[in-house]
Formats: sequence, structure tokens, C-alpha cells
Amino acid sequence: VAVLPHPTKPGLIYVATRAPGLTAVTAAGAVVATLRTGKRGAGGALVAAALSPRGDWAHALAEDGVLYSFATESGQLESVLTVVEAAEAAAGGAASAAAATTLPHPIGVAVHPARNLVATWAADGQVRLWAAAA
Repeated sequence: VAVLPHPTKPGLIYVATRAPGLTAVTAAGAVVATLRTGKRGAGGALVAAALSPRGDWAHALAEDGVLYSFATESGQLESVLTVVEAAEAAAGGAASAAAATTLPHPIGVAVHPARNLVATWAADGQVRLWAAAA
């Protein structure tokens, strides 16, 4: 889903697959660390990821609409934020029970290069801006 070279540590690469975590690997392919979301089962697969400009933070967007933010130095999960709401909430409670479990599919995440902002976007056509972890 994403291959993210660390901006200040040559040879360190973060890889996001459809698994519930980011894997830090060397250029030779050796696993250095795994940043785990803690999510098990349905909805926990990552669909997109981005690193902050200095590589201090890794942001990972899961298929259930949750954004996970990790401190890359410690590998700790620092923030969990729901960025895509269920259809029922978006419709003000008027959605059917079947539609209530349908999320607008999360598509991507990006980090502003000079400001403390993270952008997420989904199939509902909305781009959402969030204050990034500092």
C-alpha cells in the first residue's frame, strides 16, 4: 500500500501493507521494527500511510476510517483518531441498519511539509484536515 523512505535516516524504509501495522525495514530487507495498531480482525488493514517531513511521526490510515499516529523513534502508538464516520452518523441517524456499517472508504493520508497538518480523504469526496501530533 505504501513504501516510505525515512527522510533523515538513509536506508530505513517504512512499509505499509494490508496488515494492521507499519514495518520498518533496512534497504537490505531486514525488519527493524513493527509499529502495531493493536487492531485485530475486520477493519484493521492499513490502506495508506505517510511520514512527517523529519520522519518523527508515521501516520497510518486503516480501512475502518481510523488514523493511527506513531512516534517513529520509540515505536509507540501516540494517537488514535476516527477520521471517517459511519454512514449513519453522516446521514444524521436516518440510514438503515445495513448502511450504518458502511463507511465511505478511506483512500489516503498526507502530511503538510511545513505545517502541523495531516490531510485524510475518503470515497465520500471529502478532504479532512487535522492538527498533527507535535
